[in-house]
Amino acid sequence: MKRVTVLTVSFLMLLMGWVSLYGQAPAGFSYQSVVRDASGSPLLSKPLTIKFTILQGSNVGTPVYSETQSISSNAQGLVVATIGVGSPTIGVFANINWALGPYFLKVEVDLKDGNGFALAGVAQLMSVPYALHAGSAAGNAWTYNQGMVYLTSPANVGIGTTTPNGALEVVGTDSDPTIPLFEVKDSKGNSVFAVYPDGVEVIVDMTATPIRPAKGGFAVSGRNSTRAITDIFRVTPDSTRVFVNDAIGRPAKGGFAVSGRNSTRQGGSSYFSVNPLTTKVATASATEGFSISDNSANGENSYLQLMPKNYFIGYQAGNSILKGEYNIFLGYQAGFSTTGYHGDMEPTDGDNNVFIGYQSGYGNTVGEQNVYIGANSGKGSDVGSENTFVGSCSGQMNTGYGNTFLGAISGGLTQTNSGVRNTFIGCYSGQSNTTGSDNVFIGRECGNANTTGNDNVYIGHLAGLTNAEGVGNIFIGKGAGQNTLGSNKLIIANNANESLVTGDFTAKKFTVNGDFLATTVGTISDQRLKKSITPIPNALAKVMSLRGVNFEWKDTSMNGKQIGFIAQEVEKVVPEVVNYSKESDTYTMQYAPVTALLVEAMKEQQKTIEQLKAENEVLKKQMEEIKKLVMDMKK
Repeated sequence: MKRVTVLTVSFLMLLMGWVSLYGQAPAGFSYQSVVRDASGSPLLSKPLTIKFTILQGSNVGTPVYSETQSISSNAQGLVVATIGVGSPTIGVFANINWALGPYFLKVEVDLKDGNGFALAGVAQLMSVPYALHAGSAAGNAWTYNQGMVYLTSPANVGIGTTTPNGALEVVGTDSDPTIPLFEVKDSKGNSVFAVYPDGVEVIVDMTATPIRPAKGGFAVSGRNSTRAITDIFRVTPDSTRVFVNDAIGRPAKGGFAVSGRNSTRQGGSSYFSVNPLTTKVATASATEGFSISDNSANGENSYLQLMPKNYFIGYQAGNSILKGEYNIFLGYQAGFSTTGYHGDMEPTDGDNNVFIGYQSGYGNTVGEQNVYIGANSGKGSDVGSENTFVGSCSGQMNTGYGNTFLGAISGGLTQTNSGVRNTFIGCYSGQSNTTGSDNVFIGRECGNANTTGNDNVYIGHLAGLTNAEGVGNIFIGKGAGQNTLGSNKLIIANNANESLVTGDFTAKKFTVNGDFLATTVGTISDQRLKKSITPIPNALAKVMSLRGVNFEWKDTSMNGKQIGFIAQEVEKVVPEVVNYSKESDTYTMQYAPVTALLVEAMKEQQKTIEQLKAENEVLKKQMEEIKKLVMDMKK
């Protein structure tokens, strides 16, 4: 059978709308409802026939009265009828003995579409009409006029009380707080709306189809100047909505608010308010704040906690907080283990942390002044402080302080890293570090193998890649020092195989592998810094033993004919200017000191020249004397 939905919108009219004609016993009662089709839409201005049947005993009891009425719904789908004044088909309305109840009202509707009458619903007639039927003066106070039922003279109506203080007062007679004072049920006997001594309950059908019917759930609506109905508050199985008029500014009582009431029953503090200009959540506690959590028994899984001194957003973010203050945790289980500790004296712990990302700072307990950004960043750091980790898994197992790691997996992934004051920038930079401190690694995989080395500076992709324990190294450039072990080394290169500059801080020397150009190069030569000063002996002989040569380097990148010495030859004559590196198995030579040798050699040579000049002058004089004697002999 086709079913027509009839939603009663004037329940009080149904219960109380007994019609008194000419001061006699009730001749009928008012009935109002909205008629809808199977989809839930109202049937507007629809001609129809309604059959009203009064059943005795139960909702399937004996019919004691039945009538039909031909009426039309109005422009909102509302039908209004007076039961007892229609065309009877069973019994006489005035002969019903209301004392023999309970009675139920059965409503059937014929939409005149050829399908005949369809059941709209069956509902029990409550006790209020029976009291009115008693024919007392109060019963005669009700008047029916053109589909409206009202009190002829002002009066208060009481249920459960003989001295009502308002237009309608309902007083419970049962001490059980689970027994409602007033209840509305659907056609199946399910509670829809109930008023209890300590609250009000609205129940929404979670199985309704469609899930969000046109008039399903629970709604508070308003009517504007055109008499159109607009929702203000609506609850359906899949949503809860509050509608605020955003055109009215912020009136004294506008918007939506949840407030408390004090012992004087006066309005107390506002805890939640919404208006077109602001949305405000307020609490009475100076420490608890506002939170959103799951609906488990203890609500242990928090999604949002906004407290005066901590802000946590994300599933179980800040889950263990006790004393920590001024923290911001954003992400799934971010700062999960942070508790904080405050003794009687400073410093305090577990404060001023910012963790952003999935499980960022998960293991932190009392560490403070940390900034971790990225999934699993600082995850295993329990007590580290003053660290900045940016990048997925950056500083994941770091427990030290004063570190800056920037890049995915920078600062290590699985091993505990207790190093302090390190700066690792680049994906995988410092990945293996365990206790090394005061290092600066900049570049992807830079210092990747370093474990315990300290005071190193590696700049460039793969720089210092394999050096695990070195101290005080400076490697600059892509691949610089990539395969170099040891400490106190200087390497400037752009690949792992060739270095432009190499040096040793311990030996205090460096080598330039190529041309060295400079406008001025100074060498320390202060007498105050020297001792055992003696002239270079046999300088001229040594110079005469040296061989200057032209040559070409075997390295084809160093093109052109060169001029210089052979270090191995010079070593035999002037070993002071020749150096041999066991590390590189290479001879090097200092050209500048050869200048001093040349000066002394020139001085020796000049001395010889001066002697020869003196001897030459003597010989010239002797030749002049001989020449004069020869001339005299010719005469």
